[in-house]
Amino acid sequence: MAISGERRAAISRESPLSLGQTLSSPSGSYELGFFTPNNSQNQYVGIWFKKVTPRVVVWVANREKPITNPVANLTISGNGSLILLDSRKNVVWSTRKASTSNKCHAKLLDTGNLVIIDDASGNLLWQSFENPGDTLLPLSSLMYNLATGEKRVLTSYKSHNDPSPGDFVVQLTPQVPAQIVTMKGSKLYKRSGPWAKTGFTGVPQMDESYTSPFSLFQDVGNGTGSFSYIQRNSELTRVIITSEGYLKTFRYNGTGWVLDFVTPANSCDLYGACGPFGLCVTSIPIKCKCMKGFVPKHKEEWKRGNMTSGCVRRTELSCQANLSTKTQGKGGDVFYRLANLCFVLKSQLEAGEQRLLLAWESWLETGGVDLLDQDITSSCSPVEVARCVQIGLLCIQQQAIDRPNVAQVVSMITTETELPIPKQPVFALQIQDHESGVSVSESVNDLTQTAIHGR
Repeated sequence: MAISGERRAAISRESPLSLGQTLSSPSGSYELGFFTPNNSQNQYVGIWFKKVTPRVVVWVANREKPITNPVANLTISGNGSLILLDSRKNVVWSTRKASTSNKCHAKLLDTGNLVIIDDASGNLLWQSFENPGDTLLPLSSLMYNLATGEKRVLTSYKSHNDPSPGDFVVQLTPQVPAQIVTMKGSKLYKRSGPWAKTGFTGVPQMDESYTSPFSLFQDVGNGTGSFSYIQRNSELTRVIITSEGYLKTFRYNGTGWVLDFVTPANSCDLYGACGPFGLCVTSIPIKCKCMKGFVPKHKEEWKRGNMTSGCVRRTELSCQANLSTKTQGKGGDVFYRLANLCFVLKSQLEAGEQRLLLAWESWLETGGVDLLDQDITSSCSPVEVARCVQIGLLCIQQQAIDRPNVAQVVSMITTETELPIPKQPVFALQIQDHESGVSVSESVNDLTQTAIHGR
């Protein structure tokens, strides 16, 4: 990778940066300049670690429009934008309009953040941390804003020596709690699982012993969220999405880069690797098998190594086998023969409180969070647990009009819409009026039931 070097402290309209010149951060940790990837004639403006050899580029300005001639310069325009001009003074790349005045300058901070600053006010007008490429540096972040539609994502290189946008995009989801997902084109490629305290539940490496360099903040009311990379020491570190779709965390130990973390760690980490009802066996290449009672949906595809279609039941379920119906007019009676039924009329916990009443009281007091098994508390989100308990209480409302239908339940589970407040269940009222006890009867029963049609 060819890079050159007369050093500068700032870029202004009067003092542009040309080929052969570089802009250094105050401590000399980072450097900005023109570079040419290996096996290429294209010129790019980028930021790299100044004292690391071989050089690692962490940000590229004109990744979609390389310079193809030997004359170019980076300067401040009349409207305060940072612009890259070719030999014919054509604008190859620019930041957004930053100011009504050209009295601005660009400088490189010790964090690796390229910023444009208003000379008069000292205000920050633009920064490269808000426009990341394939790399996160400490103090930078991914984010979303549902109100404005703004997203800050990582986008992979097309190949190792081609910084143009590639196939993989890493982004923060707006669900609560959020996930980090990797998209390959329009398809979900890898997901992290929900955030839980200091790590993601779907990433085994982020266990209790993992010291997380990340933090997550979400403002549900304003529809915003950010996933930040925190500086924990003075080491040079970076997170990168590679052109092959791997999300990796590196640190520099003085002599070379040490890989601290990588996901996906194996082929089974990929989203839907073995499809519905498929079990993934960690191996290279990927090995899938079907759950007991299931067979490959498309055997020929499986033989060719494509197992994403998953599995289907070996024997299809028949819900009509023990069912007979008699109908008259618009209504209908359905006759079921059910053997060895156990009717649980009341239930009892160790403390003598009934489960339904306990769930209702727990939701009133803590949102239902204290119902969670203590053994799995660390891997679950209290917000998600509370939402599930509230949805469950809505499903057992006395009046049908108060109960959500299936489509509404699915929407409640998969979105962050505000939920209705459940009314106290009639069963809970009845339990409060009676002494605790258990009554169980067991028998062979022939039951006739009027058919219930879904709303």
